[in-house]
Amino acid sequence: MTRITDASSANRSIAWREAWRRILARLKHWIPFASGVVAALVGLMLYNAVNPPAEPLTLDQVNSAVAPAMASATPAPAYSAEVYRAIQPSLVLIVTDGAGDGDTEDQGLGSGVLISQRWHPLP
Repeated sequence: MTRITDASSANRSIAWREAWRRILARLKHWIPFASGVVAALVGLMLYNAVNPPAEPLTLDQVNSAVAPAMASATPAPAYSAEVYRAIQPSLVLIVTDGAGDGDTEDQGLGSGVLISQRWHPLP
């Protein structure tokens, strides 16, 4: 009886060896890919160990960087504001107050532009 047991165990060991050979033959094509993945992961881990991540920016740092950029992005004043600034010394306010027809009083309010040094307004 031991011969039958020895023969069946020998067949099992041969079957296992064949199974492992087939598995290794299939894995033989994947070994370069797997070693490349492992090498890449090791490289990333070494890089992270040598170069730690930068500290996050604080709110004050962000504000100090944004303020000059926003100041330089301020648009120029409107053309009408430039014109008003140029003619502002010549503008006058005209207020009239006087007797009208009959018992009424006439009052008026207006503006004008001085056109000469003699203070002649252009209504």
